[in-house]
Amino acid sequence: MNSDRLEHPETPEDEDMEFLGYTLSGANTRYIAFQPHENAEEKVREGMFVMIEDYILKKKPVRYYAIIHNIESHHEFLEPGEVWSETLRKGIKPPDKVARKYLIAQARILGQLVNGKLRTADRPPRPGSRVFTVSSKVLSQIYGVDKLEDIPKRPDYLKIGALYGYSEEQFPAVLNLENVTMHMAVVGITGSGKSNTIGVIIEELGSRNIDCEGLKAVPIMIIDANGDYIDYYKHPELVPNFSKIYRIVFPKSEAYRKEGRPRLDLLGISAEARENKSEILPIGLDLNLFETNELAELIIRFYHAGKLEGAELQLQLLQKALEDEDIKDVDLNELFVISDHFNFFCEHVMNKLKNNYHSATVAAVQRAVQNFREKLVLNAKAIPDRGDEATVNNEFVDIVTDLRKPALVIVDFSTEGATAIDMFVKQFVVYYLLSLLFKKFVEYKLKGQNRVMLLGIEEAQNFAPNLSLYPLGLNIARSILATVATQGRKFGLSLILVTQRPSYVDPIVMSMMNTFIIHRISPADLNYINNVSGGLPKFIREKLTLMEKGLAVITGQMNPFPIPVLVKVRRRKKHEAGSISIFRLSKRKGGAT
Repeated sequence: MNSDRLEHPETPEDEDMEFLGYTLSGANTRYIAFQPHENAEEKVREGMFVMIEDYILKKKPVRYYAIIHNIESHHEFLEPGEVWSETLRKGIKPPDKVARKYLIAQARILGQLVNGKLRTADRPPRPGSRVFTVSSKVLSQIYGVDKLEDIPKRPDYLKIGALYGYSEEQFPAVLNLENVTMHMAVVGITGSGKSNTIGVIIEELGSRNIDCEGLKAVPIMIIDANGDYIDYYKHPELVPNFSKIYRIVFPKSEAYRKEGRPRLDLLGISAEARENKSEILPIGLDLNLFETNELAELIIRFYHAGKLEGAELQLQLLQKALEDEDIKDVDLNELFVISDHFNFFCEHVMNKLKNNYHSATVAAVQRAVQNFREKLVLNAKAIPDRGDEATVNNEFVDIVTDLRKPALVIVDFSTEGATAIDMFVKQFVVYYLLSLLFKKFVEYKLKGQNRVMLLGIEEAQNFAPNLSLYPLGLNIARSILATVATQGRKFGLSLILVTQRPSYVDPIVMSMMNTFIIHRISPADLNYINNVSGGLPKFIREKLTLMEKGLAVITGQMNPFPIPVLVKVRRRKKHEAGSISIFRLSKRKGGAT
């Protein structure tokens, strides 16, 4: 142990704490700088956690904890404008052995550890305070465990990787599951590691024993844009705590053609899936779950690319038509699926109302309902013959959110699961799911039933666009997504928004996210993400556009630290779907790799 520690015999003897250097002048309650001693210069690194020990009148020490965010290397003869600058100009290197050389490490103060909790520092360390590496004992206190190895035993922690600069054994990175009901955003450019991070969270939730009031795992529904999570459908053993893994696809999709009929022929599916732990379901929506005014608004918005301005009379007419006495007992699915019912609605019912409306208004409404039927019924086959034949309905939500048998639901919007389905239809399906879930969770709350669900939405900018920057043609899901973002968590319905362009997502929706996992982002998104996340330290902002794949910043409610931290997210256990490797393709064809 360094002899310097013997100056204060009352200092606890922590074997894995190592003396690094002394603090310099100019410290405040947020930042300090210190100069490492010669033997420690090779050990200090960015992302390293340190302890600053400050004695006041040689009483009990005040201990601060900080993270190194910047390291500067200095050389006396190589400073700009020094006396040796002319020799440098002539291409001659100054003498090295006699020059003063040193490092300056700058660190962000996390706080003071009081009763196992980090408390904001109320005074800065004094110059000359000693700096040490942080012991595993202290890290254990911060995490609230006896030993770091006990972290996986804590049901409220999700271990997703390691703090930057450490291994998982030295300093694991965790998310506080207690705050999972707060909304989360995972952002980053294509290939930065977003889907891997979501996969790790799914694996953690699907394999850890939460064992809290009968809750075995947190139910999850994920809108899978590119088939990134089909691995869990094919290999349910990766997420054993989910009682069922549902893969929801469109009836005309390539996936349902291959696996839906017959279900016994599940090629490429693991043994566990063959025992019916995994099930593929065709999307089947129940239009009867909508109020007539809501369905009328959706159909008109669907026809007018999400807008209602100038179509108020059309909306009024369609609502009255849907409430007409001649069809009040008709199942709404039958009304749009069965040709005789639909023709009767378009001709007889509309003719009854045409005397009160201009013929152009009537014609526009007829085109709107025909457009709705063509896209949702005839092309996508997303509306079954009757409402009680729907696969995604109130009963389905009851099943998948059962605390005793929680499920993972993958809504497959990939090319395989949503073959030839356009974005308009996908938006309607997302609206339907959000509306269905929100109404059910309000109902659970009113009945005194405590249920939770995480709803992950990939490519969130396509469902809640920031219209000032991303004027998407159709945006019918935007309003209901804003409702869930502002009100859903108090009912137990929480969002995980995933996007490569956070500034393209509606700012109201993004501002409701309480945890951010930020991978490498576009420079154009830097100011936006800094604002919606509540502000990031300068040293973090400077890294956001340059980070390597898999590296992320975690900030917000699920971060156990009071400041944003850099994390290296671990790799998923298995990941086959969602990407193509030209090297693998070349190998299959016998080419060189």
